[in-house]
Amino acid sequence: MLIMFMIRSDRPTSSSLYTIMTLYLIKTTFHKTLSPQDAKKVQSAYCKQVVSDIARKQLGVLPREIIFNKGENGKPFLKNFPSFHFNISHTKNAVLIAVSDSPIGTDIEIIRPYDEKLLKVAKRFFLPKEFEYIAIEEGRQSNRFFEIWTRKEAYAKYLGTGLFTNVDVMSFDVLNPGFNGQIKTFFVEDYVLSVCGAKIVPPRLWNSPPGGIFF
Repeated sequence: MLIMFMIRSDRPTSSSLYTIMTLYLIKTTFHKTLSPQDAKKVQSAYCKQVVSDIARKQLGVLPREIIFNKGENGKPFLKNFPSFHFNISHTKNAVLIAVSDSPIGTDIEIIRPYDEKLLKVAKRFFLPKEFEYIAIEEGRQSNRFFEIWTRKEAYAKYLGTGLFTNVDVMSFDVLNPGFNGQIKTFFVEDYVLSVCGAKIVPPRLWNSPPGGIFF
């Protein structure tokens, strides 16, 4: 496994109300040789294998003990290890895997130009405050659009619901300062990634050495 970046947070010794998490941002090349549909299928299978490898190492169990299951709304979990929480997201040439000791949701998107199509999405689905946040700063509209989008996705996946099936998620103000401890967003190369948990310690970004980190 080649990991280009890792984002980690550690629990403060004074409190047990914080989420311990590790995010694995893994660069892939599936889209270079496969159709978008096939690449998505391969990425999904690849993510499942990576989660299985991480779980085996962290839990000290055999491969046959790692059994994947899905919740009511399709959120995956490990059948035999309910305290091992993970969430998966992928975009073109990258996958993001979050592993935590409590429920977690994450999303990654490659940053694309803020065109007419994204403008319509923002007008239709974002709150007026969020739409204004995008429009107010010329030159950063793409970054801000995907910042809001990934934060909403991460929140929905944290809850275990779909983004478009939960009205409360679409009306959830992801820019509210009161939720800064629950949702964190990172910009890495051409990607924006967000993670949502119960309460996330300010994480640290670990750049891998040349050639990445293998395990």
